[in-house]
Amino acid sequence: NGPKEFDRTIERITVKDQDDELFEVVSTIWGPVIDEDHRGRPRVLIWVAHQAGGVNLRTMNFNTAHTVEQLLDIANDAGIPAQNLLVVDRDGHLAWSIAGKIPWRFGFSGRRPTSWESETRGWNGWLPLAQYPRVVDPQEGRLWSANNRHVSGKSLEIIGDEGYDVGARARQIRDGLRLLHQATPTDMLTIQLDDRALFYAHWRSLLLNTLAEADASPERDRLARLVDDWSGRAAPDYAGYRLVRDFRTKVVDRVLPPLLAPVRARTPRVELPGRDETPVWSLVSERPAHLLPVGYADWDALLLDAADAVTLRHPDLAAATWGAYNTLRMEHPMASVLPGIGDRLMMPEVQQPGDQRMPRVSGPSFGVSQSEFEQLAADSQIVIASPGDTAFPTLVDSFLPVF
Repeated sequence: NGPKEFDRTIERITVKDQDDELFEVVSTIWGPVIDEDHRGRPRVLIWVAHQAGGVNLRTMNFNTAHTVEQLLDIANDAGIPAQNLLVVDRDGHLAWSIAGKIPWRFGFSGRRPTSWESETRGWNGWLPLAQYPRVVDPQEGRLWSANNRHVSGKSLEIIGDEGYDVGARARQIRDGLRLLHQATPTDMLTIQLDDRALFYAHWRSLLLNTLAEADASPERDRLARLVDDWSGRAAPDYAGYRLVRDFRTKVVDRVLPPLLAPVRARTPRVELPGRDETPVWSLVSERPAHLLPVGYADWDALLLDAADAVTLRHPDLAAATWGAYNTLRMEHPMASVLPGIGDRLMMPEVQQPGDQRMPRVSGPSFGVSQSEFEQLAADSQIVIASPGDTAFPTLVDSFLPVF
């Protein structure tokens, strides 16, 4: 119906001991303006939660479902942030789908920003339930989920891609499930607590090969010995895992920025969340001369520089254990504002095994949630599911004791 004026509102933000700050919110018929693209055009965010029907309490109806199909219908129509959902019923049927509303796009896939200036592109309400991507009763009788991609083709186009996990965790979970014919609680727990760093095995080999071909030095010899003696797990007592992990980070920091620089010059927000492994490993494996970053004589020099950077970061390599970094520090939100008793609300510090690219996910300030351990096996004796992701009452109950 022709051009429309932007809607402009002023939000007043009060700041302690300072003047109020005024923040202008610029909105359109689709949603708020969030920034500009490289050509100075305003970019607008349209969000499921801002749409009529985007939020509801239909997960409350989960308890009424008796079959996989009934629960999937409820879940697909639930007004919650989109979540992976695994479900199994008493007859041994199992399925994966998305719990949460999915917009029904027309004229574009949603992979990149596009103009809705004409009526040829946009959203037309919600995706019909019959078109929701689902995986029901797979042939091998097992399903697993660890933030990985579950579908491809048209189904993937419907869901979109906001940065799936690289798949290392899911692969280890899958392989563990495939070894089970009858699963006990201990079997399932073993899969969940798997801290083998299989993702870093080839990086370990690359680091050892790099050091073996380089001129010897005391620091390089110590680094090679610690990496060679490493158990292959993200265990607190080993320095090898942390050193290999840091080596990979140093390589990525040297290889990736030059590749992304031309794009970031136009679109500064461009990142590769969880997607750096394939391009970086391809480069250090194939070693194309025209993509060698400036300042290095060859790819061997770049890799050796990354290895030396690890020794410079850790003057005492043997003391750089994974546990020294991966120490859980947990405190109650009120601990810092209650003088005299706040320290009693802090948990003891604990050195933890595990990391992000394996089933046992842990970090200094976070840990794996129930959703990361969604595993179903149709012929198993036990099911580990995710009530926190799939039933709103359970999620509320789990938070009530905190308050």
